[in-house]
This record gives sequence, structure tokens and C-alpha cells, in this order.
Amino acid sequence: MSNKKLKSVLFISTGLSTFIQKDIDLLNSNYSVRSLVFRSSPKYNVPFEFIRHLFILLFSISRQQFVIAQFAGYHTFWPAILCKLFNKPFIIICGGTECVSFPNIGYGNFNKSLLGWFTKLSIKQATHLLPKHHTLIDYHYTYDDKAPEQQGLKAFINPFSIPYTVIENGFEAKQYMPANIQRIKSSFITVAAGIELPFTFALKGLDLVIEAAKHFPDSQFTIVGINEGFIPPVQLHNLKWLSSRPNSHLDELFLAHEYYLQLSMSEGFPNAICEAMLCGCIPIGSRVNAIPDIIGDCGFLLEKRDAKLLIELLETILRKENQSLSAKSVERINTNYNLGKRKEKMLNTIQSIVK
Repeated sequence: MSNKKLKSVLFISTGLSTFIQKDIDLLNSNYSVRSLVFRSSPKYNVPFEFIRHLFILLFSISRQQFVIAQFAGYHTFWPAILCKLFNKPFIIICGGTECVSFPNIGYGNFNKSLLGWFTKLSIKQATHLLPKHHTLIDYHYTYDDKAPEQQGLKAFINPFSIPYTVIENGFEAKQYMPANIQRIKSSFITVAAGIELPFTFALKGLDLVIEAAKHFPDSQFTIVGINEGFIPPVQLHNLKWLSSRPNSHLDELFLAHEYYLQLSMSEGFPNAICEAMLCGCIPIGSRVNAIPDIIGDCGFLLEKRDAKLLIELLETILRKENQSLSAKSVERINTNYNLGKRKEKMLNTIQSIVK
């Protein structure tokens, strides 16, 4: 084992979800990573966190080789300012919400004036951006006619001159699935965090899932992500509402279903659809951001946010024999979006930034 002292890095985020922990573990292979979480919930906590982070950063930032943040917002304001002051590289991983504005559902950092201001300042001060898909930088949006057509950071920061490198999410390879899988025939599953939030139903396309469940009474639909105390707005015999659960416990649900629905209005690079495809679910997704690239020729796309079009698409799908797409889905994620690719590209990019 090498006795070489690893360089210190500060990783700032608003939580420690599975995909954030993956990036921390990835960086830990080359650096000594310290995690700093900005607790933005409940909202009244933001001013206190703002002050707490200022003091922590003032006494620690000089010892860091660089600072890296997941997403941009209130939590990246002080890192952006102090990294500039102390001449430290500041890197932001862009994932989605900080790159869009959907006034029709009240979603996106740039839909809120104060949060948009903090986001814009943080990004403009960044040394380098690591977006998870190119559409987070510049994107002509067509899926929902009620939403602005221009999305991505270039729509909100003009002129845009921040260097960036696109690095897609990565996943642990799964070379095989359990033998004799008994999937529920004509079954559909979707995972949506934050169902209790006012914009989530439209954002994640859950309203479309409900309409599909009403139209296909002989098919089974499952929505995963409800929290304690949440009362589902619709109860149907063929629609299950399941509580949130860790990613490690989702595989058994994915393995029990034939299709995975990702009908979101906006998704930078969604993890759940990739995890479902790794379990052999056939993907059905909206034509937004990275979803068409993820699905490729392994599934189906909904061109517009329209319940009638979704029902027509599902009718076509259910008339076909699609089983061959299951194995193709596993192979596609293993080949194109494995964790090793993300690790190599991220470490090489950081090495070129941090001299």
C-alpha cells in the first residue's frame, strides 16, 4: 500500500443520496474527500446553513486542493466566492434542476428569482462544469408545449463561456439476471422521489401513469416513492402505491415488472431508468434530455406530453412481442454507462483542471 499522502478535496452537496455517494467513493480512490452537506430542508434552515458553511469554508478552504459541488444553488455561493478569493479550482457537477425553468409547474432553479441569482453567480464563478448530459448546457425543448422551448444553462446565462466536460452517470455492471424470472405480464413500474412536492406529479409524469392505469385495467401499474402520511390521489385496483426505498431494494421490484416508465418533463440523466434496464425492464420514456440516448433501440419513446399519445403508444407496445429488448437493455447500460467509464473520465478531467 502506498504511503503517499492524498490531496484533500471538499465535496459539497445538499444530501448524500446513492448517486452522490458514488461520486464521493469515486473521488476517494485518488483524493482524501471530506463531505460537507448543506441542509436546505426545511426552508427556514437555509439562512442558518448559509452562515454555518461560511465559517466552515473560511477555516478549511485554504487546505483543499480543489472544491467540487453536486448541482448549483444556495450551497454553492460561498464556495464560488471563496475559491476565487483563495485561488482554488471550483468544479460543479450539473444534474438538471439548476439548468432549467418550467414556470407552468413551478420547477427549476431559474424559475425562482433569488435561487436563480445564486445559481447563476455560482456557475459563472466556476472553474469547470461537469454536466451529466449536453442538453443541460443547450437544449431546444419540444416535449411539453406549455414549457419554454429554450432550456439549459445557455438560455439563462448570456454570454456563456464556462468550460465544461459532459460526463454521464455510471452504474455497476450486471452481467446476468436470476434464472426463471417470473415477471408480471403487461406490468409497468416507475420510481419518483418527492411525490409530496407540488410539482412532482407533472414533473415525473405520474398523472400520465394514472391515466394509463385507468385505460388498461388488465395491466399492473406500480408507483414507488410515497412517504409516510402521503395519501394517493387515486385508488385503482391495478395501481399500487409503494413507499420509498433504497436503490439496493429496488431490484426485486424491477425484476417483477416487464416495463419501466420514465415519463418525466425534465431529467438531466435519470438513474432509475438505467437501474431498471440493468434488471431487464424494457424502457418507455419521454423524449427529453438524456432519455432517448439511454433507451437507444432497446425501448420506446413518447414524443409529447399527452395522455392520448401515451395510451396509443402502450396499445402498440402491448400488441407486440418485446421480450428480446429485455436482454438488450441490460447490455446497453453495461456497455455505454458503466461506472468505470465515469470514473476514468472524471478523474482525467479533474487532473487536467487541477494542476
